[in-house]
Amino acid sequence: MNPLRLKALVLTLALAICYEQPYADDKAWVYDEVLTKLHEIGGDIRAIRRELVETKRAVQALQSERNSAVNIPSEVKLSGIPVLGSDSAEYAIVEISDFQCPYCKRHYANAFGKLNDNYIATGKIRYAVLDYPLPFHEHAESAAVAARCASGQGKYWEVHGELFGGNDGILGRSQYLEIAKKINLDIQEYESCLDNEEIKHQVQASAKYSESLGVRGTPAFFMGKISDGKITNVKAFAGAQPYDRFVQVIDAMMKEN
Repeated sequence: MNPLRLKALVLTLALAICYEQPYADDKAWVYDEVLTKLHEIGGDIRAIRRELVETKRAVQALQSERNSAVNIPSEVKLSGIPVLGSDSAEYAIVEISDFQCPYCKRHYANAFGKLNDNYIATGKIRYAVLDYPLPFHEHAESAAVAARCASGQGKYWEVHGELFGGNDGILGRSQYLEIAKKINLDIQEYESCLDNEEIKHQVQASAKYSESLGVRGTPAFFMGKISDGKITNVKAFAGAQPYDRFVQVIDAMMKEN
């Protein structure tokens, strides 16, 4: 609050209190009352700020979902990005993802597990992730780096799961190190990787490639037949879709090919 406005508020409160108590000579009492009123006002201001922050996040999430509509490219490369599933799978899903995106988190909670059980673990589908940390998400890029740093120790997907499902949505270096300890990573190697500019550049290159595919928000999904390290005959949709929506597209894609 502006200092002059604060002083004016204190003076106004003091006058109001003195007016209500014309015969009160106890200045300490007046001072205590002013502090009490200021404390109450401060609490109201903090509550309003919290509501504004929550509203801003909700608006940003809606904007992300609205902007996540994608064009359908002729192909999407699988090289240089984390991939889960059998090398013999004929089809792949590529998720354009942001670890701080609430809709990406919703996808992980509602659809990813079933996709893993019924398509990825059974060898039918490979699942890949292109990082696309949105600029208004403060920790999205560092989270993407944290996940990629686990790849060197063969545990990208463990960190991926912890970031989306196991840490109550809290992101930051201390959380990344806690996750690393939890899944038994070499902490010294991992912490060194977190500061590696090359990994950060890989995340930024992934985001740039995602934009070249027409992506402007997260999550977005490309699905297609694997051929020479990329997917072709691409299907695409955006937003946190229910599992049944994936089943429809996957089944139709497999029938076509």
